[in-house]
Amino acid sequence: MTVIDSAQELSFGLVGCGQVVQDLHLPAWSVVPGVRLVAICDSNQSALDAVSRRHPAAHAFSRFEDFLDHSDGLSFVVLATPGLSHPELAPRILARRLNLLCEKPLALTAQAAHSMCSLAEQNDVHLSAIHNYRFKENTRQALRAMHRGELGDVAAVNLKFRSGPIFAEAGAWRRRERENRTLLFESGIHFVDIAMLFLGPLKSLQFLDADVDSLGLQRVVFSTLHESGARGAFDLMIDASATATDIEVLGEDGGLALQFFPQGYRRLPARDTPLHRCVSEGRRLSDYAREVIGEKIMRPKCSHRARSHAELFSAYVRSLRGEGPDPAPARELLPVIELLDEVASRSYAMHEANPNRDAIEIETAAAK
Repeated sequence: MTVIDSAQELSFGLVGCGQVVQDLHLPAWSVVPGVRLVAICDSNQSALDAVSRRHPAAHAFSRFEDFLDHSDGLSFVVLATPGLSHPELAPRILARRLNLLCEKPLALTAQAAHSMCSLAEQNDVHLSAIHNYRFKENTRQALRAMHRGELGDVAAVNLKFRSGPIFAEAGAWRRRERENRTLLFESGIHFVDIAMLFLGPLKSLQFLDADVDSLGLQRVVFSTLHESGARGAFDLMIDASATATDIEVLGEDGGLALQFFPQGYRRLPARDTPLHRCVSEGRRLSDYAREVIGEKIMRPKCSHRARSHAELFSAYVRSLRGEGPDPAPARELLPVIELLDEVASRSYAMHEANPNRDAIEIETAAAK
């Protein structure tokens, strides 16, 4: 792949100008040196106007075809549209031999994701995904602990995810779960990705229990077996009454726990008591309050919410310059997409075969 001169300013284009872009992408890019947003595109005129007001020098396009026709000279493109559109839009960007930084999910099926990766390789360009939760400070602390050998061999990872209410969100497409696979590919994928970083290569999907209604997949519980012998336990729910995410990593020599919304990190003692949890929660609250108060006083260009995006974007730019590894190469994310594709497909298939069942259970291949 072509390495870009470190002295050269990188011009990039942005496809998709929704709320996530306005709240997180733009503040994050504002603190990344050596890049310039020169083209923006969205079919929603109000969203396009909102980003155009903040970047008046960027050429604005309401038609994707016009954006592509004026894409010569771009160092890379950021694709920030809903995942359902990625298999249509991404290949057209890659065919122009443009490096592509794609919002998660890369695609909603394993087949589409593999096709995108193959096309990027054929055109000798970077294809990367915005898995910014890898750059949350608690995730980085946890991965450092594992790489230092402080956990020993990882035996199990337990993930519990609750999205919180989704009907108040601006993007109506998020509520069309069956079409957009919102629970797994939009909401839960960040945390499944983190769990897989600790568990390693997947061997098999062991168990699946799912609730599907007229809106789509509402809750899924599944377990996995990995090549190392480690086991994963996943419990994900969309449109829950409260927002909460917890990841517990258990190793032979130690354990740790991650929390999100707001983020937290703690090493698990040999005997985890209410006192240990109280101290940890106090520290978590203190850190969050310090960040919020500090931002109200200092008003930084990049908020704490956008910081992990900025870290990923900076690492991505360095990778284009040949100064470091790709922070989230698409091929590395294929096992996560393959797993989620299998979970979603089996959940819907079993529901269609047994629409009156309250729960769906899939036997393991070994049991069969």
